Amino acid sequence: MSAPRSPLVVAGLFALFAVFPRLGFAQFTDGLNVEFGKNRVQTRTFVWQYYTQGAFEVYHYQEGAQIAGQVARMLEEEAADLAPMFGRALEGPIQVLVYKSQEEFRQSNVGVMAQSDQDSNIGGTAKLVGSKMFLYASGDRRQVRRDVREGLARILFQQTLYEGDWSQSLRSGNVIQTPVWMEEGVARYAARGLDGASMATVLDGCRRGRVTQLDHATGEEAAILGQAVWAYVADV
Repeated sequence: MSAPRSPLVVAGLFALFAVFPRLGFAQFTDGLNVEFGKNRVQTRTFVWQYYTQGAFEVYHYQEGAQIAGQVARMLEEEAADLAPMFGRALEGPIQVLVYKSQEEFRQSNVGVMAQSDQDSNIGGTAKLVGSKMFLYASGDRRQVRRDVREGLARILFQQTLYEGDWSQSLRSGNVIQTPVWMEEGVARYAARGLDGASMATVLDGCRRGRVTQLDHATGEEAAILGQAVWAYVADV
């Protein structure tokens, strides 16, 4: 599931920041802050174990050992494949917590996020909280691989912005505020290129005059429009 191999992100960021000068530095609540007070009913207690594989610390509980092993292999493969696109290798360690099912994932507080975190976790099963990635098995190996790739692309995007200080920047809140279309668009593009379904959505929206201005787009629309922008950057 490889996207085009051009090292587009570093050059593309400079170009996009030049085109959209309103993007800049801002303070806001980062993804390390989970919104508490919304505890979910837990029917079991998870006893976590972890092992290190490359740049990753893969956490799992007993019943999730098999899927965690599969995810660990995907992580290394996809991180290596994405490196040329971002012009850098992924900087570890990255903590990855693997749940056996969506039901067990939902028993934790991980999925209960503040609004700022929800905005940066639009789709798929991979959720990011700071430098941590949370995954659950969906029963579709291709979907899990795509979600792994999208999650890694988000992390690489952040590391490209902040270089060696990316993790500290997220913790302190001294972050570069980027619109949803920029970060989610590059994640979608990294995982699937410009796929037919996304292209059809953009073309249909253009024909109907229903495409929001890029800097005002939100949610999935912003992600798909951003995907198209990054495809254009790669081509041009």
